[in-house]
Amino acid sequence: MHQESRRGTAAKLRSLEEESKNKTQQLQELQKKELDLLREKNALEEKQKNLEVEIEKRFLEKRKEIEDSAIKREQEIFDLKTKEYKLQMEQQQKLIEELKRKSEQGSMQLQGESQEILLEEIFREYFPFDLIKKWAKALKRCRLHSNRKQQHGYCLRQNDL
Repeated sequence: MHQESRRGTAAKLRSLEEESKNKTQQLQELQKKELDLLREKNALEEKQKNLEVEIEKRFLEKRKEIEDSAIKREQEIFDLKTKEYKLQMEQQQKLIEELKRKSEQGSMQLQGESQEILLEEIFREYFPFDLIKKWAKALKRCRLHSNRKQQHGYCLRQNDL
């Protein structure tokens, strides 16, 4: 009986050792799987971080492109307005020069007309019996005319035009 009990105990011991060996092997396999899963988790986390960095990088690049485009568009608008302003200034300067020229021309015309009035008054004073009359501006050569006692007329002031 002892031997049987020893055999039973030995069989139990072998069975327990076999079970322990299986459990140790299963534990090692589970630990290996756990380690593989941790590695995969770390790899996925790393990929996610890289993806987030890439997304942020693309976002910043797109933002920079938009900013550059807006700056370029504003610069073009500014350049266009500057050219428009310069063109207006040139047109205004030409207008000023034209008005100045016309003003000087008008001033010369006024001087000429005042001289004609003065001459007319002088002729009327010195030649009271003569017919002194003004001619229209359309007659370009002579603007003040005198008929002396039914004789031929004389041009008293030659037009400068």
